[in-house]
Amino acid sequence: MTILELLVGLAVLGMVLAASLPAFRNMLDGYAHRNSVTAVTGRMFLTRQMAVRERTPFVVQIEEGQFSIFRDDDEDGTRDGDEEELGPYPMSEGVQIQNVSWPNDQITFFPNGGASQTADLRVVDAKGRAKTIRVSSITGNTEVLP
Repeated sequence: MTILELLVGLAVLGMVLAASLPAFRNMLDGYAHRNSVTAVTGRMFLTRQMAVRERTPFVVQIEEGQFSIFRDDDEDGTRDGDEEELGPYPMSEGVQIQNVSWPNDQITFFPNGGASQTADLRVVDAKGRAKTIRVSSITGNTEVLP
């Protein structure tokens, strides 16, 4: 192999890598979005389970692009100083959580497994990818809509 052949091979390799970089970045952004959707859905599921297990309402609250959870011992819907708080849980970089239909930016999971209302959240990234997460008031189950 001559030096010229080696340089030509490296140039071709460099062009292939440069051409694939945007697709690779797009793939990573997609993973961040899917990871955020999974994280929110999983935390909602666990919050429902904690409410049932501990026989106490738990509230999921959205604030400033992130969400937090607190144990609502006095069942007034507001976090008091002595009530346990979990979080806040920030979203991945470039991903936002948007309230679609949660009154007061919160939803309560009750000890019977139900939720205070059927409500939707939307997880959106900078590329415009969006997924809606729905919480059922009857069962308290959380699902990602297609």
